[in-house]
Amino acid sequence: MQTRRWLSPVLIGTSLVCAYALGAHGAGVPATGALAYSGTLAMGGAPINAATYSIAVSLWDVETGGVVGTNRKCDTGTLTTSVSQGHFHVVLPEECALAVAAQPDLWVEVTAAGSVLSPRVKVRSVPFAMEATHASKADTAASVLGASVRYSTACTAVAPGSPNVDCTCEANEVAIGGGANGPNALLDESRPVDSRTWRLGCAQFANGQSVRLPCIATSVVCLRISP
Repeated sequence: MQTRRWLSPVLIGTSLVCAYALGAHGAGVPATGALAYSGTLAMGGAPINAATYSIAVSLWDVETGGVVGTNRKCDTGTLTTSVSQGHFHVVLPEECALAVAAQPDLWVEVTAAGSVLSPRVKVRSVPFAMEATHASKADTAASVLGASVRYSTACTAVAPGSPNVDCTCEANEVAIGGGANGPNALLDESRPVDSRTWRLGCAQFANGQSVRLPCIATSVVCLRISP
């Protein structure tokens, strides 16, 4: 692909999600995985296509500026990935997942092919699921609280024909996270509806656009407080 030197990549779509599948695990079996970041890049108005492309993602506690050692909470370093129809997908290190879990009020900064893209994107305004490493450690915390953690697959469509599902815990439980599995679709919505219900949605990127699809093997993480 030939481009003029004065053209710079532009970030036109983002998604911060949890790259794990709770549905693949049995009840009481901790999930494993990592936080992932997806985006769509364009240059000169056209989606970028490249077999190898350099991407770096960092999380900051300030919208602009900031000091690396103080305000930058994590950094992937420069990663090499493929970009197809503008879409890229990179897995973030555990320190990023822990930073989001501890402080959701963060901003994402992307560097593409050496160019820092602006503006930074607010993390709490981007769909993301509860980080898997925290779900896998929940049993330890639960034992201290006199509680237990289990994974429920009691999920139903939000409405007839809707690709979104609501996964529900039992009456004496609290929903603390949700996940899904799917080889061709990414989790792009994961949020609480109420104390017992977690909503999940998936999407597939094609031709630079996001297409909503039903998730596969959906489930919710339920925390039960002992009576």
